[in-house]
Amino acid sequence: MSYVAKTQKKPLSVISLFSGCGGMDLGFSGDFYFLGKHYGKTGFEIVWANEISNAACKTYRQNLGNCIIEGDIAKEFDSMPKNADIIIGGFPCQDISINGKMLGTQGKRSCLYTYIVDAVKKIHPKAFVAENVGSLLLKKNDASYKKIMSDFKSLGYNVRCDLYHES
Repeated sequence: MSYVAKTQKKPLSVISLFSGCGGMDLGFSGDFYFLGKHYGKTGFEIVWANEISNAACKTYRQNLGNCIIEGDIAKEFDSMPKNADIIIGGFPCQDISINGKMLGTQGKRSCLYTYIVDAVKKIHPKAFVAENVGSLLLKKNDASYKKIMSDFKSLGYNVRCDLYHES
């Protein structure tokens, strides 16, 4: 199933931050098998990705290719392309997760969502996706949720939050 109009001649370019081993990137680009089912190409092409974990980058390269830049986003941010159609990122959740420290955006990892904000500000993509854990919606994380939503809304996009449940 293609998500790009038939008149689209070239794939939509995607920049991925906090890419991990590439799960969200694989979902965006398509052309993979899972549980015996093939998921076709989607019309999106990952043109630049970043992840700090060496092990995750090895897995990413095996499944998605060499578009991933291994290293700290603070050091690699300026190597990001100057334009892209879409920006995606699953920013670190350790400070938000119920299994973590529950420090919210005051923690040293979950505050990194601001790099997605900065990337959107710099590139002005057609759309962006910022992903995190469901516990961001807990009352304990209300201030963090409001801050994150406010920062993304300040960019001039129509922003909404959707909670997805495994079915």
